[in-house]
Formats: sequence, structure tokens, C-alpha cells
Amino acid sequence: MAYGQPVQNPNGYVKNQIVSVYPPDYGMVYLGEGMEPQAPTTNILSKVAFSLFLMGIAVLLSQQLIGAAIYTFWPQIAETDWYMWALTAISMIGIGLPVFYFLTRRIPEPKHEEVKKLKPIQFIVIFFVCTAVMYITNFFSVFLTFLIALLKGGNFLDLNPLADALIDSNLIFRVLYAALAAPIIEEIIFRKLLLNKLRKYGDIPAILLSAIAFGLFHMNVAQMFYATALGIIFAYVAIRTNSIRYNILLHILVNSMGVVIAPFATKQNVVFSMILVAWVFTCITLGLVLLIVNIKKIRLYRIQKPLEKKSGYLLNLGTILYTIMCLTMVVVQILA
Repeated sequence: MAYGQPVQNPNGYVKNQIVSVYPPDYGMVYLGEGMEPQAPTTNILSKVAFSLFLMGIAVLLSQQLIGAAIYTFWPQIAETDWYMWALTAISMIGIGLPVFYFLTRRIPEPKHEEVKKLKPIQFIVIFFVCTAVMYITNFFSVFLTFLIALLKGGNFLDLNPLADALIDSNLIFRVLYAALAAPIIEEIIFRKLLLNKLRKYGDIPAILLSAIAFGLFHMNVAQMFYATALGIIFAYVAIRTNSIRYNILLHILVNSMGVVIAPFATKQNVVFSMILVAWVFTCITLGLVLLIVNIKKIRLYRIQKPLEKKSGYLLNLGTILYTIMCLTMVVVQILA
């Protein structure tokens, strides 16, 4: 993902020699005629991250309050196989998304660029790269989860809420939320609202910060790493196409494999399980080959004047609070 040689442009921004450039006002704040454009301050970064922090608090608090009310007045509902999916859906769709939109609606963002279409073959390539990255990072997550469970002396499933939720859970709610609604909501939050606010910092900071935020928001060891890895790919696709429609479809396909197809295959006979294993290793091999073949086609833009202190991208109040909140939930889950 290396840059080409930067070339100074009379419009006041920097481009790579081999790619086109952003409009002159993209991600820059001009102080006046003939004056140098200034890079955005860490204040905006902190505001965006603080909005994520408040969204996370709102989601967690709403889940606790709703859960307490259910256990108090309708305890039979808490015993159903759709309760956790419904609780998650209500907290994310009814609370999380509105809160984040309200908090970030006045934060400035670059002008919207023209939407670019992906050719079917391009989409297929990205899909196999996504599956390869997901399976590889998931192997690491599973290993780490087993290691923690071994050291703790607990059950592996206690550290993997997704696996626990997939066991004997309601298929209809699993499909409606995990395979359909969740990808849409998460893409709107992390690759639409969040990513658009970060694009003024250049592609690399925007992609990495939004991906890390996405991974942290899962708040468990089992999902955090592959969610971050997928978040990098999803963010790159959103930036290059100026749209989240391809991300939503990719996200739906990836989630469907994890929460619908894989559980179905493992519950069947050995033949289905062997087919699933063959699919996994085929995706890994094909995805890695396609990534290597196409890696030189990756294009990343950068602004002329990034933050003077690179630590400002992460060491700001909002980001620190958001990270502490997410990691605290991870630790609580491990120790529970």
C-alpha cells in the first residue's frame, strides 16, 4: 500500500503520480486567499470518537435496562431462543444509530464524491479477499480464545458470545438481524457516518481508525480481530466507490456464512462438514492469490499536511475513552 512519489500541485494538495486527486477543498480548511491550507485538528477526531463512546454507553445501558425490565416483568421472554437477538437489534437500531447520528450530524465532512460502480469480477475478487482475511484472522481469534479459556480454566463458549448465540438460537431472528439488519446498521455507522468524518485526514488514517473502532465495538476477543481486518477492506471499498452499497452486500454475505451456513453445515453429517472445510481452505488460497495479484492496484490518497503529532490520531480524549470502554467490556467478559 505504498504511496507513489508525491507531486506538488498548484491547487495546494498532494497526489500520487499514478492516480487522480481529490478536489482542492477535499479535507482542507482554507484560511484565506493565498494562505496555506491547514490540516484538520485533533478536536474533530476527539468529537467523533467521543460520539462513538457515548453511542457505546447508550447501547450498553439500554441493554441493561431493557434486560432488567424483561427479567422482572416477563422472565419467560428471557428464556426464548430469540431474546438476545431481539435485545441487540433494539439497542443498536433504536438507540445506537440514532444517538451516533444525532451527535455527529454537525461535524463537517468533505463534499460527496461521485459514486463509482464495481464490475462483477471486481466484486467477486473483493469477496474472496474478504473471506480469506476473515478465516485467517478468525484462526488467530479462536487460538487466542482457547488460550485464555485454558489459562482461566473456563469454557471456550463463555468467551465467544457469537458461538453461544448460534447454538440452538432462532434461525429466523438470526437471519433477520445477524445476516441482514446488522450489516446494514454497522455499515451506516462505521462506513457512512464515521468514515465520512475521517476522510479529511487522508485514506490511511480514515481506513485504520474506522476499522479499529469497528473491531473494538464488538467488545469480545472472538470477533475483535477479524472485525478489524474486515473493517479495513470495507472502508477501502467505501472510499474508492464513495458508496456503502457494495459494503452492505459484502457484509451480508460474510455474516451469512458465519451465522447461517457454517452452523447449518456443522449440524449436519460429516459430508457437510468436509465441504465446509474445503470451502474455507479454498477461500483462503484463492483470496490470498487474488490479493497478491491485485495489491499493486490499491490506491491511497493523503492530505498535504497531516497532524503534526501522529499520536494525536489515537491519543485524544474521545478515542481514549472509547478504547477504555470497549477493552473494559472485553476484560469483564474474560473475568466473568
